[in-house]
Amino acid sequence: MFSLGELAGLELAGSLEGSGNVSFNTGVLAVGFNGLDTTFSGQLFGNGGFNQDGTGTLRPAFESYHERWAKILADVPGFQRVAWNQTWTDQKICRLQLFAYDRGFNQPRLVWQTDPPEDTIFQPLDIINDLDGDGVPEVCVAAHYRVMIFEGTTGRKKSELRYHQNRPYGWFGLADVDGDGQKEMITIGDFQSHIDVLNYDPQKPENQRLSVRWRRDIEQNIEERKKWPQVGPHPLADVTGDGKPEIVLNLFNDSGDEQWHVLVINAATGIELLDLPRQFVLGAADVDGGHAAPDRHGGGLHHPGHSV
Repeated sequence: MFSLGELAGLELAGSLEGSGNVSFNTGVLAVGFNGLDTTFSGQLFGNGGFNQDGTGTLRPAFESYHERWAKILADVPGFQRVAWNQTWTDQKICRLQLFAYDRGFNQPRLVWQTDPPEDTIFQPLDIINDLDGDGVPEVCVAAHYRVMIFEGTTGRKKSELRYHQNRPYGWFGLADVDGDGQKEMITIGDFQSHIDVLNYDPQKPENQRLSVRWRRDIEQNIEERKKWPQVGPHPLADVTGDGKPEIVLNLFNDSGDEQWHVLVINAATGIELLDLPRQFVLGAADVDGGHAAPDRHGGGLHHPGHSV
């Protein structure tokens, strides 16, 4: 399964069919992003638009950090939209909702909303993907202190893991970091700064499927910050050429030298593979045809970059 965030840009290998189905091939999926002190939103185009209501009319699809379009309901024409009804409150009134547009693009139909409501939802980051391979997509949510997994066709909460005391603001994505065929979840926080990689094991009971593979706290002091990560829209790239993505980001003053460093981190283990002091990376691309390709299909609403 997929969301339109995974289809950003025009480089993907696939096609948009009149039925509203999309066929494509992709390795790394990474779709949730909001920058420091900003809300990430934009407009996605592909083949002239998307068939959201199943009528064949192609329209631009708008997404934000918590609003995602995807083909979730197999028997309902067109695409569906996932969104939160509240995105900035600590009150227990927050519900994830799914809307269908089979009655017309201007007549969204509420299919489900999560129950009971959640509390402490501030700029949550959403991803839609069939994590367990059963043909039913899940909605993955990075929120304050936890990651939650909801069943896409009903809104039932399948899993939740509370594993830190941080904000999620930053980047949230999916990638197979170890090449075993199962995608892991990656969060890179750029406010209360941290990096987390979570395992998802579909063979375990639902409430035990999420676990921490590794994590790294960078800066917990949000009032007097001394260390700053800078995370671009595409922080995953296979820079070693082994077919598995590394985490590539900029980090300021991590060692106390008051300098920017470019870090390349093994996404499967958290081990630093490269540290370039007084350097700053803007993007990654395969410029020599060596196939050490960047994350060409990730990063929410930005077109994949081609500059280094």
